[in-house]
Amino acid sequence: MMDEMIGKDFEQALQNIKQVCESGAAETKVAGFVLNEKTTYPTTFIYLAYDNVKNQEIGLKIGEGLMKLDAFVKKHKHQVTGYPFTIWLSPQHFLCAIPVADGIPVEDEIQLGKLPEGKNLVLNYTGNYNNMAGAYKAMEQYIVEQKIILTGPAREVYVTDPMLEKDTTKWLTEMVRLS
Repeated sequence: MMDEMIGKDFEQALQNIKQVCESGAAETKVAGFVLNEKTTYPTTFIYLAYDNVKNQEIGLKIGEGLMKLDAFVKKHKHQVTGYPFTIWLSPQHFLCAIPVADGIPVEDEIQLGKLPEGKNLVLNYTGNYNNMAGAYKAMEQYIVEQKIILTGPAREVYVTDPMLEKDTTKWLTEMVRLS
């Protein structure tokens, strides 16, 4: 009896949901880079903080930090829930982070943090980390032109592991701004 009463409306609603899900967010091209809007959900992460790092040492410190965090996760058999990332508080002050399941105990210099839920601008950058300045410039210009109000620091999500992929032209990094 219910099928006769609401079956047709229910099927149409399911089709509408399917259409919305499959269409995804519209992507924008900014100076040749793909820019999307994505929603982040609260994410727990462990991190190491770095301050007053010289420009020429930043890559080394990020690699060192992510390796320490990875060793900590493996040692304690914690669950990683996403890609490693950095949070940029200033050009020489940043956090190296790995998202983990809630309830993880920390020790020594490793700290626990949480990313808030929110809308993010995500620019997909492919290539060597040393050449990201143009992508940052394009994203910042877009933010100014669109009058977007940012509510958090820049984040770089390292989708490609450079230890596994040696070809730097294939390295994918998501450049994220919370808006």
